[in-house]
Amino acid sequence: MTAQLHDIKDKIPNPATVAALERLLEQARQGEVRTIAYILGYDDDAFTHGWVIDARSSPRRLLGQSALLNFDLLTDVAIRDGDTRFAGAVRGE
Repeated sequence: MTAQLHDIKDKIPNPATVAALERLLEQARQGEVRTIAYILGYDDDAFTHGWVIDARSSPRRLLGQSALLNFDLLTDVAIRDGDTRFAGAVRGE
């Protein structure tokens, strides 16, 4: 599989990112979203993470969701960028 090159200095906003953030912000303003854990990817390909945990949220459920997120990301990257037969088959190669 050949890697794709991307211009990481391109300052055009990602519409999906903007839409997701606007949806989450509206839910937070309405009191629906109380806790958030996040990973941010910046225009220079740097990454950071953080969280805000509301006292009413269950830390154990947050940790469980964190584990699921990690698994889902690993699976997505392995299938998208992996060179195994399984990854190729999932991609339809």
